[in-house]
Parts: sequence; structure tokens; C-alpha cells
Amino acid sequence: MGRLMFSERSVVQAEQAIKDAMSLRHAGQADQGLEIVLKCAEAEPENAELLHICGGLLLESHQYQRAIDFITRAIAIQENNLVYYKTLGDAHTANKDLDAAQAVFTKAIEIDPSFGPAYQGLASIQLWLQDYSAAEQTYRAALASHTGAAPDPIVICGLAKVLLVSGRPTAAVGMLTEGQRAIPGNLDIRLSLCTALNYADPTDPVRIIREHLDLARLTEAALQSKKLELDINSDPDRSLRIGYLSADFREHSCAFFVESLLDHHDRQNFHTTCYATFLGSNKPDHITDKLKEKADQWRHITQVSDAALANQIADDKIDILFDLMGYTSGGRLQTILLKPAPIIINYLGYPNITGLSTVDARFVDQTTDPKDRPNLGGERLIRLPSPFLCYTPKPAAPDINPLPSERTGEITFGSFNIAMKISPTTVDLWAKILLGIPGSRLILKSRGFKNTDTTERFRTRFAEQGLGEDRVDLLQFTPTLNDHLELYNKLDLALDTWPYNGTTTTCESLWMGVPVVTIKGSTHASRVSASILNAIGAPELVATTPDEFVNLAIELACDENRLINYRKNLRTMMQSSPLCDGATHTLNVEKACRRLWRSWCRQS
Repeated sequence: MGRLMFSERSVVQAEQAIKDAMSLRHAGQADQGLEIVLKCAEAEPENAELLHICGGLLLESHQYQRAIDFITRAIAIQENNLVYYKTLGDAHTANKDLDAAQAVFTKAIEIDPSFGPAYQGLASIQLWLQDYSAAEQTYRAALASHTGAAPDPIVICGLAKVLLVSGRPTAAVGMLTEGQRAIPGNLDIRLSLCTALNYADPTDPVRIIREHLDLARLTEAALQSKKLELDINSDPDRSLRIGYLSADFREHSCAFFVESLLDHHDRQNFHTTCYATFLGSNKPDHITDKLKEKADQWRHITQVSDAALANQIADDKIDILFDLMGYTSGGRLQTILLKPAPIIINYLGYPNITGLSTVDARFVDQTTDPKDRPNLGGERLIRLPSPFLCYTPKPAAPDINPLPSERTGEITFGSFNIAMKISPTTVDLWAKILLGIPGSRLILKSRGFKNTDTTERFRTRFAEQGLGEDRVDLLQFTPTLNDHLELYNKLDLALDTWPYNGTTTTCESLWMGVPVVTIKGSTHASRVSASILNAIGAPELVATTPDEFVNLAIELACDENRLINYRKNLRTMMQSSPLCDGATHTLNVEKACRRLWRSWCRQS
């Protein structure tokens, strides 16, 4: 009897330890929470849930092997607990033991063939390995095994992601649209749909905006966040504290456009804080170190909860918070909805509105978002003097070689945009251009071409347009940025993607002396290259219709003198243009911030 009472007391103590640990975790004090459950686990070594919680917190603190040990002990006690298997698989994945992770997820599927998270874990590994075919098979097996009234939204979103990254955005939109009909209120499906619509062909700007506004409305209703009470000094002329929130403070395209801001902010009137989070296999690198040195304050927030992050931003007295993520992976929507700063700006990382009521503005320019575009709602558009961004080139970029066609006698077109941007219309237009220049070739480069099925799918697309393998090269990822930039020396002329333009890719091509021909479309994502080309003084490379795009590219490819002239002058044109004028761009951003701040002060 006494032992039973002791056991009951222990269970109560363990439950309280778990509760306390979770509270501390949500408050951003995961280490203290971990200490509590580890101590309790010593006294209760047979409590499976306690062991599992220990493993989960160890996983979050990057103690992967210890996490694996604890979760394995939990599974030994509860052999068929699928949640434990999912956490163990995640721990093996984080520990880079992908074979063990796949074995764990496979075991979970054997126990319950309808357990969506196991399929998600297995397919995530396959995606990370760029084995899109295997990932697609995994998700389709999950759909086939589902016996409920509606399919698992995790599986729908996962399969849509596979379709998107393997260059099938239209199919991804179709999958998500069907999923939305089956599960109307699911936020994950709606978020994935909004993301996919940015890439889909053909574009429907009105639908894209409405879907984003619906997503925002449902997100706010589901999260029901209460705004923080902020203690703010409403002096309109005082020094302002600026925050930058991003998951891409590393060797990533976003970093090339943030660096100039951190370099040129007026330190007397603007104090900068970077809030950096790193997802999955993305780790801090040499770019992180460089940005960290440029910021006045740096916060590593990977393990900080959304609520704790909001409190941290409020404690830091941030006046204007730039959200550089929006609806991209790792976005901190809950933090944004808590309104941790008086003014929140959507900028750079996501090519569309968020529609959230707590986001005050979005920085764009007159080219990307002209005033005559339909305004159905969402954050206020602040049009900066063109362009809306500023590019920081790699200091030690390779030298620009002579025009390749001078040596080969053949025109080589190219595009190094990711495969998901290469829409069916893009393939059709590129094919027309190559068929208009006998003997010309096309070089494409994308991580996605590591996957055999994706490569064959694109080869089939081009073959259907009359272009064989001898005219289209599909290159994979290169190990260094210098290797990547060096490949531009193989191109005479770059062709942009549509409806989602290149941004960093466009800038890199121009920096390496390769002109980019683009189409100015009807959405922000389809007008960024036009903004960049206008900024450097090359508006003649911007087409307004598909036919004009084809004609422009063919005419330029046939004009060797123009190509040579671009080769010699594009880098200088960029250096002397607003696109690379960090000081002026930052001043424009600061002026816009000051106007927003003064407006807020008048209304507060």
C-alpha cells in the first residue's frame, strides 16, 4: 500500500516537473526546464513520458545523442507510442544519422500506416537528400493508406512541396486547392497554397491577394493573440531602435540585401538589432559572423518561443521591426501577431503581402508595385525610390571573361534560377528563343537537377518543344559561391524566369557581365528583375509581353557588339547605380521609417 502511495506521489511530481519544464520552455528558459525534468527522471527512470520530454528538450538544445538515449528508453517502456518514434526519428535526423532516422520512421509506419508525421519525417529526409521521386512515393503512399473522411493535411502540404521543388508549381497549386476544398479551415494547406501561387503559371493577381487575406484572417482567428502592452517613448524625433527578424542571416540571398543596411545606418539616429533563427540543417556561417559584427545588437533566437521572442523584442524597446520572413519557412507569425513593436514592416523575404492586421507596411517600389495595381487590402505599400532593395556583390568575385560566343561561334543562353521557378510558360518561351537561333544552347543550373526524375522531366519538356539533350545542359549545385559565379562566364545571355523572376540570380548575372532579358508581369514577383534593370540603366532588356521577350532575346543574341558592350560595362553600371548605392538606399529606408514613426506618434 505504501509503495502504491509513493508511486502516486511520484507520478504527481513527474507531471508537475513536466508542466514546469514546458512553462519554462515557452518562456524561453528551456535549459532551466531541462534541468528540472532530468533531475526528476533520475528518481522516476520508468516514467516513459518524462523520459520522452527529456529527450525532446535535449533535442532542442542540440544534445542529439543524449536525446536519442532518453527517447529510446521511453520507447522500450511504451513500444507502440508513435509520438515517441517521431521524436526519435527527428533526433536521428538532427544527429545526421539518416539511415537510423529512416528506419525509425519506417517502423512507425509499420505500426500505424495512417500515421502522417512518420511519412512527413521520412519524406523530409528524402527531400533533404533531393530524392524527390522517393519523397513523392512516400507521400502518395500516405494518401493511399489514409482511411479517414479527409486526407492528412501534413501529407497534402508535403506532396505539394515535392511538386513545387521539382518544378511542378501548377500541379502543386492543384493539389493544395483540392486539399483546401476537403479541409477548408486548415492553415497549413492555405499557407502552402499562398506560397505555391507565387510560382504558379498562369498568374491571377486578384486570387493571390484574396488567398493571402483569407490566410491572414484565419490565422488571426486561430491564434487569437493579444497584443502586448508596450511602453514606448513617442518622441517623433528621437533615435529609433530598428529590429531585423530573419532565418536567413547566413550565405543566403536575403543576406546580400541586408548587409548594406547594417553597413550604412546612421548610428546616431538608428540602433539596429538582428533576431536570427536557424532552421534544420541551416547553421551560422561566415556570413553570419560578418553580419553579427555590423549589427549593434545580436539575438540568437532559434530556441526561443514565439511568445518569449515577442517579449524580448518589447524589452529591447524596438520601435520598428522588419519581418524578413513573412510566410516563408520559419516565419514567426505568432510573434508578429503579438505586435511586439509599434510598427512592423514586411520586407525582402516574401514576395507578397501577409495581410496580417499587425503588419503596418510593406516596402516596395513603383516598378514592382505600381499605384495602378488592384488594392484589395493588406499592409500599406511604401514605395521607396527605385529599387526597393540594395545588392552587396561578393568582394572577390571572379574576373569577367570574354564573350563565350567569340570563341565557340555559338550563342549560349542560361538561367541559374531554382527549378521551381521554371514554369511551363518559361520553358515554352525559352524554347522559342533557342529555335530562333540555330545552333544555340541553354545552360540551366539548380539544386533540383541532382534528382534524376526532375532532370528527365525537364528534358522531356524541352524535347516536346524540339530541343534535344545536345542543346540543353542541366547542371547541379556547385560547392562554393565562387564556383557558382564562375559558371556565368559560360553564358552570353541570361533568360529570366516567369512569373517568379530572379532576384539574387539576376544581380549575380549582371555582376558577371551577362545581360538578363525579362518580362514585366502583373505581380511583385514577376516585376523584380524589371526594377533591377531599370535601376542600373538597362530598361531596354525589359519586355512587357511574351512575344516581346522572345524577340528581345533573339535580337540581342544576334548583336555581338551589344553583347560585348554589356560584358565590358555591366559591372561598372551596377557599381555606379542605385542598386549598389548602400548609403543612399539606407537613407531612403531611414526616411521612410521616420515618416512612419512620426505618423505613429501623432496617432498615439
